[in-house]
Amino acid sequence: MGGDVAVVDLPFLRVREVAIHHIDLGFDVTFDDLPETYLREELRQMESRWSARQPEDMTTVPPAALAAAPPTRLAWLLGRTAIPGLDPAHIF
Repeated sequence: MGGDVAVVDLPFLRVREVAIHHIDLGFDVTFDDLPETYLREELRQMESRWSARQPEDMTTVPPAALAAAPPTRLAWLLGRTAIPGLDPAHIF
């Protein structure tokens, strides 16, 4: 995503790289298989990034995304799935 990265963030970024690329490559892993602690932290970060890119009056994730199961919401935020009624998240 560019820019400097704190050393303390590197382990999480490596977990992200392995987890998401395993899903992307079809290694019999889905977003539903992600560990709960990773899923929670990744959602927190991606929802924060999504909010930061929105107009001031729309800084919370849309209700349709919040109604989705956490693995589906993360997949939407990462551009890996669609949620009916929502445009792509376009975080990256």
